[in-house]
Amino acid sequence: MARYFEEDKKSGYGKTYTTFQAIADKPRRVYTNDDPPFGNFPVAELKVANPAERTLFDNNLYDLDIDLAKHSARTLNDRMLWEGHYDDEIDKAVEKQRDTPQMFVSEPAEVVGLYADPSMRHTVGTLGGLALNQFGKLRADSALSQYSSRLAKRGIDAGVVEGNTNNSGAEPTFESTLPPREWTYDVESATNPTLVPPTSHSEISRPRLDHARRTVHGMLRPKTSPEQFGPLQPDPQLPGMENY
Repeated sequence: MARYFEEDKKSGYGKTYTTFQAIADKPRRVYTNDDPPFGNFPVAELKVANPAERTLFDNNLYDLDIDLAKHSARTLNDRMLWEGHYDDEIDKAVEKQRDTPQMFVSEPAEVVGLYADPSMRHTVGTLGGLALNQFGKLRADSALSQYSSRLAKRGIDAGVVEGNTNNSGAEPTFESTLPPREWTYDVESATNPTLVPPTSHSEISRPRLDHARRTVHGMLRPKTSPEQFGPLQPDPQLPGMENY
């Protein structure tokens, strides 16, 4: 079994991220010497950059070696972090076009992180359903493991995911193993190692989880009406998740 949580956090650049997390109800290890005691819990996590307005740039006006119009705000922020000499030019572009409404376009929510402990891979479908229900169509990240590539391609085929402009075919860009993924949380007591929910997270209600699972089932087996979805199954797996 797993419990599901949600956290909203704003970055230093003003970008808002929503993280959906599944945490095992029992820890893999418990440490009782501390007060309160804590444990290592297997987790799965899906992180989404929330929809935002993106500035459209005319690259002819700026001395840059990249096409700004084809890069998401997150990609530009990453470049600014690593290559500080682009800060002034990008800032000038933003300032010049700040008051020109027609020079902005709405960016969809973008998946910027996805991982799962091997024991928690069955929860990934539910996490995806939560994100789809909250944001609608999602954009895949440009950097994908062989496992994430399969999920992204399945979503693209179903019409609920769009490819990233830097990897429109959602091809794998790096190889990945499936290492343990654990987070440390407090437990009720040494004799009752039940998860104490993190204060920064909001627990997701059962109706939202049921809705997320119906969404994924409907995506995999389209029906003509909600009543035809059949019995609700826990934590549906997307094709390609067999090794996730």
